[in-house]
Amino acid sequence: MRSRSNSGVMLDVYHEQVTKLVLRSQDPVTGLLSPRDGSVYHDHAWVRDNVYCIMSVWGLSLAYKKCTTDKDSEARVNYLEKAVVKLMRGLMQCMLSQCDKIEDFKRTQNKYDAIHAKFDARSALPCVSDYEWGHLQMDAIALYVLMVAQMTVSGLQIVFNHDEVCFMQNLVYYLEQSYRTPDFGVWERGDKTNRGQVELNASSIGMAKAALQAIHGVDLFGARGSSQSVITCQPDEITQCNAVLESLLPRESNSKETDLALMTILTYPAFAVEREDLITETRESVCHKLRGDYGCARFLRDGYRTAVEDPNRLYYESHELKQFEGIECEWPLGFCFLLLDALFREDKDSIEFYRKKLDTLLVPCPELGFHVLPELYFVPSEGISKEKAHPGSCERLPGGKAPHTWSHSLWILCSLICDGLITIGEIDPLNRRLSFDERPDVIVQIAPICENAEIQASLKKHGFLVETAADLKKSINLRLFHANVLSKLFAKLGESQKLQLTGRVPHEYIGIEATSKFYVVKDNLLAFVPFFYNKQKFYLALDNKLMLNSLRIMVQYLKLYWRSLGRPTMILYITKNFFHTDGRLHEVYLNTLNKCKSGMLDGLRVSFGSVQSFRSTSSVRRLGFLERIIDEFQTNPLDDHEAVALSAYMPENSVLSQKRPSERVSFTEQTKRKMSVFRAISTTRGISLPPEHKNSKESDVTTSFLKPMSSSQQLQTFNVTREEIEKTNEDDLVDLLRATESIQEQLDVLVFFYNKHGLGKRVALLEDCEIDEQPTVEVLLEELYHKASDILAWSILRYSASLLRKIKDNLAPAVVEILVRQKTLTVGMPPEPREKSISRPIPPEDILDLIYDSCGPASPLAAFSQEIIVGISLLVRTQQELFDGILRIRVGLIIQVLSQEIARSLNVDFDQGMDQLLRLEPYCVHELVCHLFAGKEIRISLSNRKPGEGQTNLVLVNFSKKDMSRIKMNISDVEAQDAGLSLDSREDSNEMFARGTWLRRRRVDGSLNRVPIGFYNLVWKLLDRCQEGISVEGNMLYAGWTQEMTIDELKFALRVEAVFSKLSQPEYRQVLIEALMVLASTVEFHYQTNLHAVVKVEDLARHANSLFLKDLQTNNPGTKTEELSNGIRDISYYFYDSAPSGRYGSLTYLTMATVMYLEAVSPLHQDKITCKVT
Repeated sequence: MRSRSNSGVMLDVYHEQVTKLVLRSQDPVTGLLSPRDGSVYHDHAWVRDNVYCIMSVWGLSLAYKKCTTDKDSEARVNYLEKAVVKLMRGLMQCMLSQCDKIEDFKRTQNKYDAIHAKFDARSALPCVSDYEWGHLQMDAIALYVLMVAQMTVSGLQIVFNHDEVCFMQNLVYYLEQSYRTPDFGVWERGDKTNRGQVELNASSIGMAKAALQAIHGVDLFGARGSSQSVITCQPDEITQCNAVLESLLPRESNSKETDLALMTILTYPAFAVEREDLITETRESVCHKLRGDYGCARFLRDGYRTAVEDPNRLYYESHELKQFEGIECEWPLGFCFLLLDALFREDKDSIEFYRKKLDTLLVPCPELGFHVLPELYFVPSEGISKEKAHPGSCERLPGGKAPHTWSHSLWILCSLICDGLITIGEIDPLNRRLSFDERPDVIVQIAPICENAEIQASLKKHGFLVETAADLKKSINLRLFHANVLSKLFAKLGESQKLQLTGRVPHEYIGIEATSKFYVVKDNLLAFVPFFYNKQKFYLALDNKLMLNSLRIMVQYLKLYWRSLGRPTMILYITKNFFHTDGRLHEVYLNTLNKCKSGMLDGLRVSFGSVQSFRSTSSVRRLGFLERIIDEFQTNPLDDHEAVALSAYMPENSVLSQKRPSERVSFTEQTKRKMSVFRAISTTRGISLPPEHKNSKESDVTTSFLKPMSSSQQLQTFNVTREEIEKTNEDDLVDLLRATESIQEQLDVLVFFYNKHGLGKRVALLEDCEIDEQPTVEVLLEELYHKASDILAWSILRYSASLLRKIKDNLAPAVVEILVRQKTLTVGMPPEPREKSISRPIPPEDILDLIYDSCGPASPLAAFSQEIIVGISLLVRTQQELFDGILRIRVGLIIQVLSQEIARSLNVDFDQGMDQLLRLEPYCVHELVCHLFAGKEIRISLSNRKPGEGQTNLVLVNFSKKDMSRIKMNISDVEAQDAGLSLDSREDSNEMFARGTWLRRRRVDGSLNRVPIGFYNLVWKLLDRCQEGISVEGNMLYAGWTQEMTIDELKFALRVEAVFSKLSQPEYRQVLIEALMVLASTVEFHYQTNLHAVVKVEDLARHANSLFLKDLQTNNPGTKTEELSNGIRDISYYFYDSAPSGRYGSLTYLTMATVMYLEAVSPLHQDKITCKVT
């Protein structure tokens, strides 16, 4: 233990350094730090640099506070703390002047709406315009918010009034977008070519996640605050940041396979990564690829301040990056972060190693009177050749700024800890360093609430005692709302009229973690049902099985990611939709309720009980900001669409439900035959009532004007040409619309009017009414949509939802969920420009426009594509391993392969396969997509369960012979309306290896854009051996890409994937990938010279096909040549269907073709090679 006098002497030494290095550079008016080095940036104060530099001052104040022995020491503590507060408040004042930019950024995430990354140190005003600098640097704002939280908890008060609290709350909203906002990163360059291209950076997302976690629940007024000065963050946004961060690591971004900036989130100050294995992997990646004898390179091929860089140019050309490889400047700052990491890990060997290294890197600074750390060390021009030939052999010289205040401030902070003057806990009062500690198992609480007393009585018969919402309101003053209401409530949080800040964007998505808490406002207890209960906006919520599947997924999600105090409580709101028309509880709901009651839901531990029993164990949060406005909600009832108790689908003033004269309008059979417009446009038809809806008054979709569907009626199928449809008299169509009993024919007529006149067309259905009083096509389609909702006519729902341009309320978050995991999303069928690509987050309206542009305005695929996207987003959230090897998700091809598989199995054409697909209930479609990504094929068998009743069973079978788990879908024949899904097991059979298996597998993998493990690395190595490049059906993979990108860059993989995505036939794509894999492997291991000519991969595949067919015809002499040649792109179906391995495997012939090609262009050996695979 050091004596006080010795500690005092050491503190005086550090105080001198801090005073000369930091405090003398602090502006007396604004409190900001600037370089004052005589450069063009001498008055510029960077937000990030200021915060890192003031950490040494803060650490020194904490050290003096422990060793205070006299008034002089107390004065120094006060002086140092005031300097810290002045700088942090100075940065706040700078950003307060840009509240308008915060407002714009919350809605646009545009890089030109970002808060500035640097300000004028003297005036606190912007020093450069929006367009003159890469201001969008999320990590800088996040670092500021993080340190405000840490310093506030340590005892400093940085925020003084409620308007500043509102400002800090809006900074939280600013940072909540980080996981989907590409920015310029720590080094302010964005893409490493420094061409002003933003990209998603792991360091920015990690710092934002840490800031949100740190400031959540912090009272900015300290011990003298109240609930109205507490900052609130959405836990779902933190979880999203964490999920995206883990998917990026150990990479930094698309263009940087690793980066020194990652150390800022692995260790102090962020501690953003929770998985110990990922921390170790990322740290080892940084040390292995970037660490040298003088520090760490910022990233690979970083040309900043190297001897070969042209200082007069801002940007690099792509091909120039290769020249910087091996001579990147090494920054002592890297050793500072590695020393901090070692200190927090208590790794004594590493502490000693890095401290000695830093001592040797100090250089004299006569101006300050002590040794300082320079900005970097560079390789002199005369030593470049030597360094590239023998890395680490050349002596580097100090360069850049000396002192580099950021580096030296962190070195002082490290020294204070090493010398025992402060502890790691003192500079981390929020215990961020413990963020990766293992947490106890989370038990999700499920609290059922029923809609009314009638449902309560029905549940009691089944053995469930459930309270109604009305009972809970009387007993504990609980008010129940939909998740949308919570979003609107949070729109009030952070409002400030003085600063013209509006709070959280009201239409922003509210996740399951937010709705799994109770909220207290005055004497009111608020609870919210999850987002997937909204049955009015989109038809997916009508599917009971899908809703319960969402419930299971959300329970799993909460168990993985819940971090709040208390247990999560999910509200299970039970309505009449849970019951059959005869009062029986649906079997799927009964089974789920019994599982929940038993305490296990699909292997997940849950607790099932009443809201009152869960109050003491639930997570509860007080909404102090609402206490002033809660009276508005008490006196003004919420609209029906906001409340949980959803009203009937058919409004009372429904046009199609109005009473009509009893007489029927006559029309000819020929006119009726011409009315089936829909049948000439799509094959989605043939609607019959499900058994539970037959003979039900509630299920009738028509009144006296439109006759109810008869339970025994099967709709007729009419065949008409488009020419006949166009000649049909519109008055006859209106007559049919008045008289028909079929909602299918109602849709046919409305589609005709839509195609000809649009949604605004008024249809003269009402007698004795002017045309302006007649309903429009849009109104009638809306009515039809609700009718189809009552009987669950899924094809009608999908078609009418598409015509009405209905949008799934969580479509944009679903797209973001996919994109932020480094997947590109496309909609529509290939090729471009019909197939539209989504590579960055965009507003939901823009997503919808892309879907309609690609699918067409009058196609059910518009709504169906949304359904597929939402399903994939659920998969990528909970089963990310299914997407290994996939960089581009093509929704159009997924729909196509599903239709092809159904058509093949039922032995029908593609249109009829699409017809069956569109009639499936959404849960079945979701299961199809799940099994498609899991590598299972669709198999269908016909069986008769009852005499005279044909049944089509859709079976999903794993490709693996050991895993024969099957899921069976019951689809009725072509006249059926929907299908159900249930588990089924059968005996193993060799039929799964019958003809067509490998063709289908290649088709599936091609549709999913899946590639083998290590494919992109092999392609990079191959291109590095090429002089020109590789041709894929005329699209080039250029050899120059290796000069621009390193082998592990995601950017390179995306570039290669973009070339293969131009192939519209998925099975052909997969064969070319196999051919390229064989070529790359052969060249890597057996070929010693470079490839000078352009290699055409398609020629290798076709040559292999020719060799294959030659052997096939030799062994099967009776086979006709025409039959063997039948295929796609001059490749036989037999070759597509051949297994990769074996004597007649595709790889055998691809290897033979590759060796023959290489022998022809440049012999591998003097003697000719014989390629024989057995």
